[in-house]
Amino acid sequence: MRDVIFLSHANPEDNEITLWLALQLAREGYPVWCDLTRLLGGEDFWRDIQDAIRERTAKFLFVLSRSSNAKSGPLNELEVATKLARKDKLKDFIIPLWVDDLPPSEFDIRLTSLNAIPFRPSWAAALGLLLRKLEEDGIPKHPSFNPSAVASWWRQHAAAMSVVRAEPEVLVSNWYPIEPVTLYVHELERVGTGALEVPARPIWRSEERRVGKECR
Repeated sequence: MRDVIFLSHANPEDNEITLWLALQLAREGYPVWCDLTRLLGGEDFWRDIQDAIRERTAKFLFVLSRSSNAKSGPLNELEVATKLARKDKLKDFIIPLWVDDLPPSEFDIRLTSLNAIPFRPSWAAALGLLLRKLEEDGIPKHPSFNPSAVASWWRQHAAAMSVVRAEPEVLVSNWYPIEPVTLYVHELERVGTGALEVPARPIWRSEERRVGKECR
């Protein structure tokens, strides 16, 4: 029974977008499998990659990037999917998800005749196109794949993934520290009453004050 969406990608280079995509698909109700989540919400059938593709996969999503276009792992999975699609005459079985600036002229030859969904500049817009395609092709959903299942998976795995990391970063600011060492205070003496007028030759009194880092 073909009831699973298979996500093939370069690990670890394309892990970020692949994990995001796997969770988004699962949230929409699609049984999705990738090596980052396994079969989220269901059994783990990853005992044999080729059997998983040949027997359970309804759609083979290939995360197409400079990395996956050159790595043996994703390309071997693509080869299995290509042979299966040709043998069983599976229409649109392979869907390339074009995620970086790899030129179309450099796509693997097995992908050049397929319609790739561009994930640049917007992941969200591309996801919308993918969901529409899955709906049109009648890819089955399963009730165990839902927002609650995704939230549960996230709670179990987010800590181990170190989603929030303590790392140094550069702070860019137009504020500059001022640490005066010496201040010179000048006072203008006033003679008499009435309107304050600055004499042609004012009398100044200078006072030198030494301060530390704090200026009051």
